[in-house]
Amino acid sequence: MKRNISTDHLVLFTHVAELGSFTKTSQLYNIPVSTISRRIVSFEEKIGGQLIKRNTKGVQVTELGFEILDYGKKITSELDALESFLAHKNDEPHGTLKVSMPASTSASIINDIIHSYKQLCPEVTIDLRLTDRFVDPRVEDYDIVFNYVINEPLKDSTLIAKRIVT
Repeated sequence: MKRNISTDHLVLFTHVAELGSFTKTSQLYNIPVSTISRRIVSFEEKIGGQLIKRNTKGVQVTELGFEILDYGKKITSELDALESFLAHKNDEPHGTLKVSMPASTSASIINDIIHSYKQLCPEVTIDLRLTDRFVDPRVEDYDIVFNYVINEPLKDSTLIAKRIVT
């Protein structure tokens, strides 16, 4: 029998059980106590049993509630880890940057550029290819291409060309 358990309800129940209070959970979520109470009742109906006994002193987790709470803690922890990962996923560049540059470029210039970039973006691996042939980024798989001066307009409007040395 499929119960359609909502992770939102499970996480909410976990917070109510851990905080021992609908009011504290209400403050955590910034939603009314009545909304939390309705969601817990809905979750209990889907589970098929009472998870929390409500009384004037707060809440008391039932035996079934403690069993469900173990799952709730694990899932809440995993969701927190996922949210943290996603929040920081794009903080720093990472991956491989494929660069083509003329072989005749001075080694000291190349080393200085790579060193500076690696200090700014330590998680990026640079795949540097040195060649004196013309590299067409539309055909070859490069992120950045340094070519000698091209005196004709670009045929592909998605490319950007900029003179960096005169």
